[in-house]
Amino acid sequence: MRTLITCLAILFLNSIVSAQTKKIDSLKRIVDAASGNDEQLAAILSYCEDYSNIALDSIEKYAYIALELAAKSKDERLKSLARLTLAQDYMQWGWTDSTHAVVDIELPKNPVTDNARRDIYFRLKRLKAVAFGADGKYRERCTPDLPADQRQSAAGGPYACGDKRFHDHHCSGERP
Repeated sequence: MRTLITCLAILFLNSIVSAQTKKIDSLKRIVDAASGNDEQLAAILSYCEDYSNIALDSIEKYAYIALELAAKSKDERLKSLARLTLAQDYMQWGWTDSTHAVVDIELPKNPVTDNARRDIYFRLKRLKAVAFGADGKYRERCTPDLPADQRQSAAGGPYACGDKRFHDHHCSGERP
């Protein structure tokens, strides 16, 4: 009787608790249905974009599948996004040195001045800032590296980290 109650409780809890969001489940179905190389790669990249809501083993699996598919692709934008996905995987595992290495290679390929790649640039910069934050390097996290005329429109304000209060608190020379 006790075993029956335990089994029923586990089944009931299993049906209530969902491991991933509905958006992630929907994107996963799209990945499974994709056919062509670039179509499948684009679907995987969309799936992995919300990497903080994906299980570690799944993001790792799909990051390496994306790299394999990117190697066959002629689309340089998709290739950069596949490498960004790998860097996100590294970040999820806490491998900030590997995250920095991938981001540092990809940033020059995706200049902020190229409108077609500008979104990749900002995603890479955000990931780099997160990695610096994880390393405890707050000053590096918000160092303005854009020309002054581009900072306002690029980050929503005159600070590369996008928030004056954050900048004043973390970049004033005082350690938090």
